[in-house]
Amino acid sequence: MQLHISPLPGGVPQDLGRRELPGSKSHAQRAMLLAGLMPGTWELKGATQSQDVVVLGEALEQLGATLSWTRDRLHITGRLGRRRSVAEVDLAENGTGARTLLVLLARLGDTFRLYGREGL
Repeated sequence: MQLHISPLPGGVPQDLGRRELPGSKSHAQRAMLLAGLMPGTWELKGATQSQDVVVLGEALEQLGATLSWTRDRLHITGRLGRRRSVAEVDLAENGTGARTLLVLLARLGDTFRLYGREGL
């Protein structure tokens, strides 16, 4: 995931530095959820390996997706169509992952047990 900004004419000097914004863990997680639950292989550019992103990646693997990192890219092969009898998913303190995943999992028709830490 990459966001680009351009300076306004007469605004920020071109040589001030990079014009790319750092990746957002919230945006990365939403993209991961879509990629992890849909068919196909997806590449997310600029995804950061924050704790929440790593925890969500582990949860998606428990649900049947496959993930791999190469430098600043995350490759995800979705799980749609792969059935599991019961999936155990630990989201630690990841509020974004928990809120979004609960809604999506209800639509999949499998049985899931979601866990989290007390702070969640």
